Order: sequence, then structure tokens, then C-alpha cells
Amino acid sequence: MLAGVRAPLLGHLVLVAACHAARLPDAAPPAATPAATVAVAPAPAPEGQRVSLFVQREASVVSLTREDLVLGQVRRGALVPVESMDAGWAVMSLAPFGVRGRVDASALASARVELEPRAAPARSFDNQSLRFFVSDGQKVDTSCSAPVAWQSDATGLRVTQEIAGIEVWGTAIAEQDARCPARVWRDDGGAVPDGYRSLDPGGRAPLLDRPAVLYWIADSGGHGDADLACSEWQYRPPSAPSADGELRSRSVEPGADGPTTWAISFVVHADGPSMPGTGLELLGPHAVGRDARGNVIAEATGLCAGRFVIAGRDQDGVIVLPNVEVSRRAVIAYHPDDARTWYLSRSACQRQIDRLRSTGEPRVIALARFGSPGC
Repeated sequence: MLAGVRAPLLGHLVLVAACHAARLPDAAPPAATPAATVAVAPAPAPEGQRVSLFVQREASVVSLTREDLVLGQVRRGALVPVESMDAGWAVMSLAPFGVRGRVDASALASARVELEPRAAPARSFDNQSLRFFVSDGQKVDTSCSAPVAWQSDATGLRVTQEIAGIEVWGTAIAEQDARCPARVWRDDGGAVPDGYRSLDPGGRAPLLDRPAVLYWIADSGGHGDADLACSEWQYRPPSAPSADGELRSRSVEPGADGPTTWAISFVVHADGPSMPGTGLELLGPHAVGRDARGNVIAEATGLCAGRFVIAGRDQDGVIVLPNVEVSRRAVIAYHPDDARTWYLSRSACQRQIDRLRSTGEPRVIALARFGSPGC
């Protein structure tokens, strides 16, 4: 991220939902179950070591500091790492989320129990990397390997993810720089999976071969749907096969000492040995701020590389795949749910914003589905 320059100026999509102080429903500590009902009673973990135990019955995961704060739950058959036992509670770290909590120790044992499969959540999105907070303020980074379920109620937006029978949930979304790689299929001779779409090589022409004006949906303030706006970027193609192109944007920021005009640019590197075919790499950004007299008052350069693959185009713009992993094998197909649109007209961009505002879905879900020029 570019130091000293506000994220809205870079056109980054900040995945932010209003933080809610409301807590989850009160939950008293689970009642202890007689040891005779458990196949093998859990033993205290040796000093400095962890033991892994199977969940014998569904149990709530509560905060280490407050018994009325529920952080999630563990399902029957889940294998959980136990750090210690304390007054009938098993203290554990909920991998891979990095959250610590405690569970009624009588719900755990060393006897293996098969984890039953669970149907996919009705309201969810997949292959998105978000950071949210559980009730006691611990940060959770979602995994790209499992869907993230969501629901909206009187307390706000609740986000839930389950991996291997361990589930955590939270009520607030924060900015997360890490993004899941787009799911792609490369040219290795194998059959393309069902549901994937083939790349359209003709889609590269509007972006790589001639000047263009591109638009991204940007969150300019992070306070509501009114802050969604179309960010305009001018694209200049390379002047020679070995040269780089450029993306440039301008914006004006009001201030107590007068407005500051920001010029932000990315170097555009096309193709190359690590991104063959329709690969595109954005390097930067470089930002220069000038006062009303044209004097430079701020300048900084970011060190990041946003990698994209151009998948084709539709009636609204160029279809791209964000955060594609580097490989010498060309991409030939992609998962359509991971595609983003770089709009070729402001009207097309604005129509999509209008659609987002009319869906009724939480803003964070809608915003999570759009790429930005940077990384």
C-alpha cells in the first residue's frame, strides 16, 4: 500500500461495512456432561504441548475473557488442537483462522468421529479474501478454500466461514489487501473443468493495442452506497514491443489550505515470460500531489504488482481475472465467478452502481466482486 496517500485516491475498493457494537446473543457456558457419556475423557495437555481431540457433539466456542460472547462453534467430528484445560473448559486455537477460544471440555474426546458433510450455505460467495472480527475483537482472515456465508439482521452484517467442522463468525468487515487468485485453467493438455469459460483472445485489443479510457467502481468514502463512484483512468499503450504502457488518473481532494490535485499512475507491463498470452501486470502506483499553485507538496511510490489476465470483453467493457498466479503456462479458461469488468464507458460503470444499490445485498458483498487498478 502506498504510504502517505489515502486509499480512496488510489481507486482501491475498501471492503468496509459499518462496525457494529452490538454483541451476539448471550450464551451461558455449556452444561457439563458426565464423563461416562464420552468415549474417552480428555486428559490435560502436557506442559508446553498441544493435543488434538475430536468433537463428540456440537459445542459453542466462547471468548477466553467473557463467557457471554460466542465466537463460533465446532461440529461433531471436527478435530481441534487443545492448548490446555481449565475449570472444565478446553482452550484452543481455531486453525486456520488464528482465533483463540474455549469449548466445554466434556464435548471432546480422543475417540475418532466422522465429520458429516454439510450443505453449502444459501447466501454465500466464494474465492474472496476478507478480514472480519469476532465478538471479542480478534481478527479473522477468511480462507480462499471455503465459501463465506453471510446474513443481515438487526445487529448488522454477520459473516461466517467453516473449515473442517470449525466455524467462526463476525459482525464487521475490514480492509484486506490479500486477494484470492482467480481460478483459472492452464494449457497443460488436460480437460477443462465443467463450468469454466474459454478465454477470448480478441478481448485484449481494446486495452493493450490502442489508447482507451477505463472506469473502475471505487469506494470514495467507505460510509455508504452514496460513496460508490466511477474512477476514470487513461490508458496509454506501449510505444514499442519492448516498452511499457501507462495508466493515469487525476483527482482533487479538498483541504483546509486549499485543494490538492493528485496525479496517480501505474506502469503497465504486458505479456512477458511469467504471464504469457494475455497477461497484464500493473506496477506502482506513483502519486504526486500539487497545491493550487502547482507546487509539489507530496510524492510517493508504491511497490506492488497487480497481475491480471484479460479474458475477453462484453457489452460493458473488458473482462479481466485479478491476482492471477505467475506461471509460464498460458491461461486458456477461467471460473466466471472470479471475473471482473473494467468498463469502457462511464455510463456502463454507472449502470452497474445503480444495480448494486438496488439489489439489497450488503455493500461488502457487492464490492468484493469488483477489481481495482492496483494491488
